Amino acid sequence: MYVKASSSGFSLMEVMVAMAILSIGLVAVAGVYSLAASSLSQVEGYERAGMEAEMRLAAFLNAGDIKSGTTAGNCEILPHGRWKIVSQKDAEYSGVYRVRITVLFFTEGREHEYVLETAQVDLNLPVESKNQIKDAR
Repeated sequence: MYVKASSSGFSLMEVMVAMAILSIGLVAVAGVYSLAASSLSQVEGYERAGMEAEMRLAAFLNAGDIKSGTTAGNCEILPHGRWKIVSQKDAEYSGVYRVRITVLFFTEGREHEYVLETAQVDLNLPVESKNQIKDAR
């Protein structure tokens, strides 16, 4: 008795090619997912660094009596982050201070930097007044 071989189903070679294509696709998806997670972590770090910078800058400016100098410390919002505020008189404009805060933080094993700058006018600026009102009689 002769049994005819069935041609239905997949050969071993077809299954192996399909598995290879599936593997390549999964590796690509995993790479994209890893990159997205890394980018999300970095964005979250910048967002927290921005909040830290704004909070520190507001506290510095609200303390009043700005002088040239440097202040530094560790971040409250960012783990292992640190900040530095540098204030100095503007060389071009009298009575104006330039204030720069830099927040350094780590994500994905790399250090990142967030910088916020502003100018603050000294509240004790000298005021000139000239009385130039003429009697129009």
